Amino acid sequence: MARLGQAALPEAWPQEEIAATLRIGGTLWLARTKGNELAGYLLAQRVADEVHLLQIVVAASHRGRGVGTALVHALERDAQGARAVYLEARMSNRRAIRFYERLGFVRVGLRPRYYAPAGGLPAEDAVIMRKTLAASSAAG
Repeated sequence: MARLGQAALPEAWPQEEIAATLRIGGTLWLARTKGNELAGYLLAQRVADEVHLLQIVVAASHRGRGVGTALVHALERDAQGARAVYLEARMSNRRAIRFYERLGFVRVGLRPRYYAPAGGLPAEDAVIMRKTLAASSAAG
């Protein structure tokens, strides 16, 4: 997982951080495979009636093929009882922001300098996005 993340994201988490997150109660981990290959994964944290999408990674060879969409839809199905999903995206990552907007997320705020410099990228603000889940999902 960490290798896929590091190949896809400048701020990808090291394996130790992924493992530590998976040990925390309320953590959701979803993966999509194509044959024997990991096509993408998603990490999220459930807190009360909200889900925070922490990281979504899709292998370059599988982008534009519905892997990310399938992961987000699976998260929504698995988030029973949650009222909303929140995430942060780099302000400059217009492709990701458009992807989330197509899935029904809306911009709700800004986190100044949320992203530390990484992989040659400067410190950067994050766009906070939210998707309100359907009442049937929230009912649990």
